[in-house]
Amino acid sequence: SLIKYLARKGYNCTGIDLHRSLMESMNSDNPKFLYGKSDSMSEYVGFNNFDVIMLFDVLEHCFTVEAVISEIEKVARSGALVIINLPRTSMSYVDDAYEHLRMFSDRMINNYFGDKKNFLQERCEDENGDPTSFITYNI
Repeated sequence: SLIKYLARKGYNCTGIDLHRSLMESMNSDNPKFLYGKSDSMSEYVGFNNFDVIMLFDVLEHCFTVEAVISEIEKVARSGALVIINLPRTSMSYVDDAYEHLRMFSDRMINNYFGDKKNFLQERCEDENGDPTSFITYNI
């Protein structure tokens, strides 16, 4: 929905997701939806192509967070803004679907992103009241 909204506002948008049938059913010129993995984005979209990269509720599903971060840096232009939403470690959170490989603590967030240019972490809550973090930084 966010990508479609931004495309209607005149931005050139591309979405990548693992759900092939969903991506194929929604694909258009703008927004463009591609089937693919976040740890190999450059294979689908090339290098140095994006001014903004957004990953909302993605990294907790990825086997190698480092590989995804590396791909972000490949596909983003110099100075690009990166926006990431992450679920935070919480005593009350229950992963009923067993789909999250990890939850993120402050220490993990700082280890992955703390040295990034203009790194900022904002704590908030998701629609269920569970803690999340919005991470922003520049390439």
